[in-house]
Amino acid sequence: MALITILLSCLPALAQEGKVVTEPVASPEEEMVTQEAASLQEAEAAPGETEAASYDYEARLDRGLRNAEFYSYHLIERAHAEPERVMELLKEAVRFSPDLPAAYFHLAWVTLTTDPSSLFQVMQYVMDGFHAYRRNFWWSFNLTGVITIGGLLAFLLVIAIVVIVRLGVDMPLMHHEVKEDSRLFVLFLLVFFISTLGPLYFLAGVLMILAFYFKKSDAMVAYIFWGALALLPLLLKPVDVFLSAEMSPSLKAIVEVNEGKDNTYAINVLKDAREREELFSLALALKREGRVEEAINIYRRILDTTPRDARTLNNLGNCYAVLHDNEQAIAMYSRAVEMEPLASTYYNLSQISRELLNFEQGDRFFDKAKHVDADAVTRFREQSSRHPNRYYIDETLGKGDFWSFALRHSRGNMFTGTFVPLTFTPVIGVMIMIAFVAMSRFRKNSAYRCKRCGAIICSKCERSLKWGGMCQDCFTSLVTLEKDPRDRIAKLMAIYDNKRRRKIIIHLLSLVMPGAHLIYAGKILKGAVTAFFFIAPLVLLLAGIFYRISIYPFMHSWLVVVTITVSLVVYIFNILATRRFLRQWV
Repeated sequence: MALITILLSCLPALAQEGKVVTEPVASPEEEMVTQEAASLQEAEAAPGETEAASYDYEARLDRGLRNAEFYSYHLIERAHAEPERVMELLKEAVRFSPDLPAAYFHLAWVTLTTDPSSLFQVMQYVMDGFHAYRRNFWWSFNLTGVITIGGLLAFLLVIAIVVIVRLGVDMPLMHHEVKEDSRLFVLFLLVFFISTLGPLYFLAGVLMILAFYFKKSDAMVAYIFWGALALLPLLLKPVDVFLSAEMSPSLKAIVEVNEGKDNTYAINVLKDAREREELFSLALALKREGRVEEAINIYRRILDTTPRDARTLNNLGNCYAVLHDNEQAIAMYSRAVEMEPLASTYYNLSQISRELLNFEQGDRFFDKAKHVDADAVTRFREQSSRHPNRYYIDETLGKGDFWSFALRHSRGNMFTGTFVPLTFTPVIGVMIMIAFVAMSRFRKNSAYRCKRCGAIICSKCERSLKWGGMCQDCFTSLVTLEKDPRDRIAKLMAIYDNKRRRKIIIHLLSLVMPGAHLIYAGKILKGAVTAFFFIAPLVLLLAGIFYRISIYPFMHSWLVVVTITVSLVVYIFNILATRRFLRQWV
């Protein structure tokens, strides 16, 4: 019921895409686009609305800007406030930002709401939204961050559940063993020492003691956690990247330019650029804003270090073409296609050939461009005009370049979960595994519970171990009638009470947390996997709500539906499986 309530409560949020009350501090490019949105609003309120909006749209394309995300966000908000114009406003949002996933998902939601029979159109909008992730770095970056951070948090929560549940079951066994052999108290001292190193080490230390009572297959849970601890520096590196990327003005500027969102911000931020991605983006922004000579100088600087960079050669050729230095432009294009056959370079060669009235050669280059990437040529033709930024096609950096820059410039160690330097964690994780394997071989009097009455026994206090892991009393009560009937009845009642108590606990745990009942019953690996499939979607949902860098105020609406649906399915399956489980001997 709780999950159904959550699902119902999230439905309005799907239409509003995670809208919140607080507003972020606007960056320079956001202020610029907000001003454009305000001017467009004024135009919308006056006659000639379409002409004013179209003029601004064409003017942005002339500056090489194909995405106005903040204005599209504004249109999406207006669409919810004006139901009678919802489709018109959302399609306008797509026109101004064809790489914005939120606009397509809103169109899908509205289409499904107004016309349930148009399922094919809904699916088309959804697929367009997913395709837009490939073209929009911040949305794909944010989604990857949500999945990575949510997956790691879900893994830690599952380990914490294993520790909490098994402590209640195995603590009496530990106490029994320490009473039988006081030297085992050293283990508790070792765990205490490990725990002082941080919360993650506390889980690792407690899990080391608990794993002595796991089956060999279930001990895999402990080994996986210790292995993750040994790999902690590698696992936390992407987390650091996701948490620190928003703090990098250079990365934001690079993305803004190459995804066609803004040029001015990059010119202001990257004026002292040194790295290749920064220089490339600065030159691209300067050329788009008409400062062609400055762009040429920067592209030349890039070629001094990477002379075989086809994208830089293509863009440098465009700069010369803008200055009508056709000979230099053709030379740059020719060098570029020798390095890499880019569709944009062949297309530019076809354009400049036509400018020189060599139409036959222009057609040959155009055919080569289509052979390399016909879809790209179609996009070139759709935005083509006589403006230099649209007549000649510039190459841009891709998501791989953005990721590389983000990885190099992550701040590091924003979260560690330990009180010691991360460089020590691989050594400590491996040492814990070695210590566990060594102590497992030398432990002799392992305590365990009687399968029937639950009494704690070990080979030292009860040397005559009987069939089925039962204590002496249970075994005697089954195979002999010589005992006092009253003692036998009392023992059978104790067995019945133990079985009934375990069933109640298992039933309650299955309702509270799927998988926890299996962990309690001794099926640790299976229970941990079940708990992960239930917890992970919910943690992903929470991560998607709270981690929304650079896509504020929206979120991944489809993720809400998927995560809640998966958790509900796992929960229902868990209830049905538990009923079958409780019919067996537990």
